[in-house]
Amino acid sequence: MLKKADRDIAAARRRIRNQEGLLATLEQDGRDTAHARELLGVFRETLQMMVEHCQLIVEQVERLNRRDRVQ
Repeated sequence: MLKKADRDIAAARRRIRNQEGLLATLEQDGRDTAHARELLGVFRETLQMMVEHCQLIVEQVERLNRRDRVQ
């Protein structure tokens, strides 16, 4: 499960880099960047939630492993 989460996080980071590149191109061309900036913000927020969710999974697995060792 963590391998999939790690792959998803890596893909999200690639999307962010790609969006940053697109945003830079739009800025260089003097085009409106409002929607591109908004989407980049959504991508970043989503990445943060994915990272936090992954951390929760890791913490839960660690708790379960500690509990199993005690029993």
